[in-house]
Amino acid sequence: MSPSPPRPQPRPRARRRLPATAVVLAVTAGTLLSAVAPAVAHGGDDLAPHVDSHRVAEELRQDEVATLGQEHAEEHARMRAAVRGIGDYPPTTRTNRYNALTASQADHNKAFAPDTWGAFKEYFPSPDFGDHVALLPTGKVLLFSFERIETNPEKEPAPTQTTGKENAGRAFLWDPAKGTGTSAFKQVNPPVFDMPDGLGEPRPVPFFCSGHSFLPNGMLGVFGGNLGGNGGTGAKLSLLFDPWTETWTRNPDMSVGRWYPSVVTGADGRQLIMSGQSELGYGTPTPVVERFPAKAFAVPLKKTDVPEDTPVERFKVDAPFTTDYPHLFSLNDGNVYGFGRQAAEQWKFDPVAETRADLTARPDGRKRNYGSAVMLPAGANGPDSALVLGGDRDNPGTLRFSNGSWTAEKSRAFGRTQDDTVLLPNGRLMTVNGAYDIRGRATRSRATSSPASRRTTSASSSSSSRTPPGPATGCAD
Repeated sequence: MSPSPPRPQPRPRARRRLPATAVVLAVTAGTLLSAVAPAVAHGGDDLAPHVDSHRVAEELRQDEVATLGQEHAEEHARMRAAVRGIGDYPPTTRTNRYNALTASQADHNKAFAPDTWGAFKEYFPSPDFGDHVALLPTGKVLLFSFERIETNPEKEPAPTQTTGKENAGRAFLWDPAKGTGTSAFKQVNPPVFDMPDGLGEPRPVPFFCSGHSFLPNGMLGVFGGNLGGNGGTGAKLSLLFDPWTETWTRNPDMSVGRWYPSVVTGADGRQLIMSGQSELGYGTPTPVVERFPAKAFAVPLKKTDVPEDTPVERFKVDAPFTTDYPHLFSLNDGNVYGFGRQAAEQWKFDPVAETRADLTARPDGRKRNYGSAVMLPAGANGPDSALVLGGDRDNPGTLRFSNGSWTAEKSRAFGRTQDDTVLLPNGRLMTVNGAYDIRGRATRSRATSSPASRRTTSASSSSSSRTPPGPATGCAD
């Protein structure tokens, strides 16, 4: 039985951007149309916008060639290419801004000694954005995100506002044992299905901006994704990546859509899925908590235990987070702790009793906008506390939650959002990435920490126009 919803009847294609974008393009296109109308109507070239031939070829439509003839069809294609080209980022501007950024950051970074703060020395190209990164039990690294729709660095490359076949997912496996060249990467795209957007256009499912965690047998459960439009509309996808066969499985959909959900594996080996913007679009975070696999199905423990046609089920209590991507941790008392971005939204969930209890509000009293958090080691007894970092561009403070209360740890060098912190095998922490807010000043830096104080400090920074939450992971070496 296919888990995908019934396939709707195809309807005529249309531009599929948000109305606000469409209005901007319509006004711009209207101005351009009026300027070139005589050329389009009469075949003249004097007023036609100049567009490179390769861009015209990309816009050429064979139905127009058959109906209007090659020359007239090329005029239509030329104008469409010109409209698309408005606001392009010229290579000279890109180069000049990069050079200016390099110089300014070199001066800024003089205050951070590399032997104390750390510094990145090696870079290599990746075939994927790596919005999601997971270190697999095989030692390989799974990277997955989306097929880009935009190359202008001042615009978002992801198809967040797009529906149809352009809103597609992609995935790659990186084998560090093979180095960092192209041969070290293998494409492992998600399964192809039609999404319930009414367009009838199957494509690799758009699972970016989802949530994920590992099952006890090392398989990765991935939940949610991008249905497209409305500022971030949640998909109901429930997927599984098998690291042993390097294949994907699609399970029956969740009951609600989730864009930016969080997932945690509890002490019983089942995953709890919380939050995320619903199928109604941005501004509608769902309070519904779901569990995978449902209790009627066994928890996969062996490599050969592949949950197929395995549904989620609804947890008895809700998680009323008003913002997405809360931090979820399963600590050594068997409970799941949910640390929301709003200071008052802190809860403890009992996976067995299926209850929710209030925790002490975070003492900073501020919203943390996509910061990072890590569980802290406590020896053979397992993690007993968590560290919450970042998420506030004006507050570099770090807070630790342990035994039901919050304590302040030593602050980092500066505040940042969108940062990522990972626990290294030696007990130290490393922080990378970050931004001044959702958009604006982005930092790509390395931070090291003291295992005694479990604090992080940050190193050099750079800038970018758009920084989505970027992941970090430690490799097997």
